[in-house]
Amino acid sequence: MADDAAERFTVLFRRHHARVRAYVLRRTDEERADDVVAEAFTAAWRHIDRLPEDPLPWLYRAAHNCLNNDRRSRRRRDRLAGRLALHHEDAPDHAAGVVEEVRLREDLEYGEREEAVLRGITARRRGRWRLERNRRSRLRWALPGTAAAVSAVAAAAVVVAWNAVAPGSIPEQRFVTSGPAHAVLMAAAEKADRTEPKRFWHAQGEVGEVIQRDHRGHRYTLLASFPTETWLPRDPVDGDGVHSYDLGSVRLRPVSPADAREYRLDGSPQPNENPDPDAGVAIPDVPEGPRPDDRVFEGDPARLPTDPARLRTAILTWIRDRGGLPEDPDAWLFREAPNLLTDPVSQPSQRLRAAVYRMLAGLPGVRDMGTVRDPLGRSALGVAMDETSRDLGTLQWQLLLSPSEDFLMTTRAVVVRPGTANSRVPAGTAQYYTVQRTAGWTDTPPARRLPGARR
Repeated sequence: MADDAAERFTVLFRRHHARVRAYVLRRTDEERADDVVAEAFTAAWRHIDRLPEDPLPWLYRAAHNCLNNDRRSRRRRDRLAGRLALHHEDAPDHAAGVVEEVRLREDLEYGEREEAVLRGITARRRGRWRLERNRRSRLRWALPGTAAAVSAVAAAAVVVAWNAVAPGSIPEQRFVTSGPAHAVLMAAAEKADRTEPKRFWHAQGEVGEVIQRDHRGHRYTLLASFPTETWLPRDPVDGDGVHSYDLGSVRLRPVSPADAREYRLDGSPQPNENPDPDAGVAIPDVPEGPRPDDRVFEGDPARLPTDPARLRTAILTWIRDRGGLPEDPDAWLFREAPNLLTDPVSQPSQRLRAAVYRMLAGLPGVRDMGTVRDPLGRSALGVAMDETSRDLGTLQWQLLLSPSEDFLMTTRAVVVRPGTANSRVPAGTAQYYTVQRTAGWTDTPPARRLPGARR
């Protein structure tokens, strides 16, 4: 069996390595690409007995995940290194106490645990903190006499140490308690309260983004979209969750008649993973946020509080302690918190779903769109909030909700006024969007057993 698995993996590697590496090279430099490709194929080896019949889309997705993990870890490391170095002169070693603070607070929710550890650190500190640079002029963390103990502390506790020196306060919220948008979101929360979870969360949908292409004198804008599917079991005995992007089914649509004309004159190129622009249209990864340096919430939904006000504080505390508060916390929450409702990794409890809706209902600046049609032509209730940046101009973030059930049908960012990075995108175009064709709980298992299923 082991020899058979090794042989199948050898065939897999030789057949697909070049294409996966080309996919990764379009998205990062050569040095990082080799590490990412190695990680992707290592994951394939671990799942060699559960790979689909056509493994290439699976490998692309694995490489995509490895790339995202690499980018996130590097961004976090750079942010921490670029903040400041902490150096405690002539101080007693209190790292063991900090470790104990963390262990005693493992069961606390986000915000509560971090603030408790913060108080533990600040209560013990003596002497003076100062900046220290290493030989490469990059700031580093320095806690003399505590290195061994601090290495045992979770990364969150190290980040909290930054706040012991310069905590960024969570801005107080001016809660909205009435209005049409508030009513729509509060009604969605009530629907979530009434929804009973079942064995599986199943969602099928489509993700899209705008691509601007300039090739051999032809300039045009395309909307690229591809289907997605998610299966998340409530009970681990039913297996591991699966989230798939069908990169082999990408659709390209010109945004305007002028774009359609230029697209035809360019030969109507099709999607292609080859980095050579003459080989076809390269499909970039959908970004985590509207800008490449955007931060996203990656905490454990199970540790989030279900009180709307505390939920807001917890999410903002988490992002603050990992790089700082967003420039516009309310707009960031409006576009980031709904991702909890469509999380392809861990579906939140119904209580948390209801809390997300109630938190969004209390944000100032949320506007009612009335009854609208989603991209599939379905009737929906819409709410929206604007966000402005120099590179993407003004985007209107829209949430389109089902009138009858707990179902976030569509999220999209519509261009109101283009910026420097999307100057050719006409106003009214969806820069990014996610459409859910279906999403909800079911007792019907998938046609193919999920990986790791034990029943």
